[in-house]
This record gives sequence, structure tokens and C-alpha cells, in this order.
Amino acid sequence: MKAPFSLQAHRSIASVDNALQVWCVETAPIELSPLELRRIGSFFALAPSAPCPALQQFAGDVVRAFEPFRVPLDEEEFARRTAADLNEAQIENVRNWGYPCVFEDFRFHMTLTGSVAEEKRSVVGDLLQRKFEAFIGKPLTIDALALFLEPATGADFMVFSRHALGAP
Repeated sequence: MKAPFSLQAHRSIASVDNALQVWCVETAPIELSPLELRRIGSFFALAPSAPCPALQQFAGDVVRAFEPFRVPLDEEEFARRTAADLNEAQIENVRNWGYPCVFEDFRFHMTLTGSVAEEKRSVVGDLLQRKFEAFIGKPLTIDALALFLEPATGADFMVFSRHALGAP
């Protein structure tokens, strides 16, 4: 819901986690339309089959609520994140929020693969369709948020905590 960011020096992981816990208690779960397998560029993902205004609001609220914890991007990181083919609004999103795909440009999806070569997409798509058939065509409820940490630059993210929505 919020792109990875570096933590402000005067903040702690505990302060982010506490804020997340409070935010989650005050926020209701969101039900999405049935999931579908979707190819996005060269990768595959599960995504809602129809737009969900409540999810767009929810994601935007997350970005705003946790912005005070984020260190602004330095010039090098800003240049890296704007090197892609972005429009002016997305460049402003990077400048103001650290990521191009927020608010109107946010599209919820759960990435399943890395880049898949064009000649393998049909086979991979069929395999994923079978592998995730228990989820495809079924609605999804977002009922919790997790806080992930990256122990070292480039390391795998690790779950630090998970908080149910709408529950103390």
C-alpha cells in the first residue's frame, strides 16, 4: 500500500508499528471484486476484476498516514525512480510521496512472477491459472496490513508485524 522507504532518523520501527496498529484498529476491512490473473507488461499478477473506489481511498489514506515517517528521496534516488517513462503527475508523486504510482495512479495487484519472456508467457499463464485457481474468480477481503523490513539493502523483505483491520 505504501512503497518501501527509509525511516526518518528521529523515528523508530516501534513508532511506525505503533502508528500502524492504531491506524488499523480505526480502519475497516475492504472487500474487492473477484480476482483475475492478469499480465502487466512482462509479468503476471493477481488483481481485482473491477475497480474498487474504497480500495483507492484506503491506499491513498495509507500513503498519507505514513508519509511523516519517510525520509525524502535524495537526488540520486529521485533520478533512479523517475528514469522510467513517467508522466508529469507521476514525477510529482515521486517528488512528494516517494513513488510514482500513488492515488489516481495506484493499481492494486499481487505480483506472481518476475519478467517472463514473450515466448513463455502462454505456458506460464496456463500454469499460473491452474496454480491459483482456488483464488481466481473469488472476492478478496483486505483484512490486515503488515509492516515489512528490509534487513539490508537488496535483501528480502521480512514481515515485522501484522495488524488486523477494525480490531483492537
